[in-house]
Amino acid sequence: MIEQAAWDSALAAIKAARSVTVVGHVHPDGDALGSVLALSLALRRLGLEVTASFPEPYELPTALAILPGRELLIEPGRVPAVPELLIAVDTASLARLGTLADRVDTAGTVLVIDHHASNTGFGQLRLIDPDAAAAGMVVAGLLDRLGITYDVSIASCLYAAISSDTGSFRFGSTTAEVHRLAARLLEMASLSEHDLQRFAEASRRIAARFGPDLFAEGLDGAAMTAINLQQKRLGLMDRALLFAAARYGR
Repeated sequence: MIEQAAWDSALAAIKAARSVTVVGHVHPDGDALGSVLALSLALRRLGLEVTASFPEPYELPTALAILPGRELLIEPGRVPAVPELLIAVDTASLARLGTLADRVDTAGTVLVIDHHASNTGFGQLRLIDPDAAAAGMVVAGLLDRLGITYDVSIASCLYAAISSDTGSFRFGSTTAEVHRLAARLLEMASLSEHDLQRFAEASRRIAARFGPDLFAEGLDGAAMTAINLQQKRLGLMDRALLFAAARYGR
């Protein structure tokens, strides 16, 4: 459980900042990248200058490459040398920041958002909840306290984050709180025309990779089929985005 004083300090740091750099761990998984992008998208909506990255090797996993907000990602070599506010997400130690670890020493303020009991406690500010199923759960709590209303992009990134670290909601860490958040994420407002077009393009790419038979029963059928496919056939992010398209693309 995160104490109120820690929340207050994190909120104050974000509200005082003009620019924020959000980073995840080396070889990012769905929780790391989904959380980084959800937070980055939300902070940009607050009017902050936001950059996001992860350490070398800077290779975006194919299954994560269609997550909303990926345009905010920059190569680690382009991350500001002296970040005003550095937020390290899903990162239990400095070592997990790899080639970006030196930014912890140069940043004006470092905020760590994590859910690992093994977290070494680096950074001046820490939002660490070992009871949380995913870093995405802590990020969601922060966004709620910032008064951010989720849009479909933020919701899709958070859904991908918590789905990843709960084994698609099969692991023992999948609590009632996890299900409540997942339900919120699946009940977002309808997509804009721009979002509809973007998800349609994503669906076409998926069809091109895995064949049109996936869509034989329409988008709803494709989403439900995709959710049940093995990850080796269809990546987690593809499944999450298909599900979002089916739910929101009305």
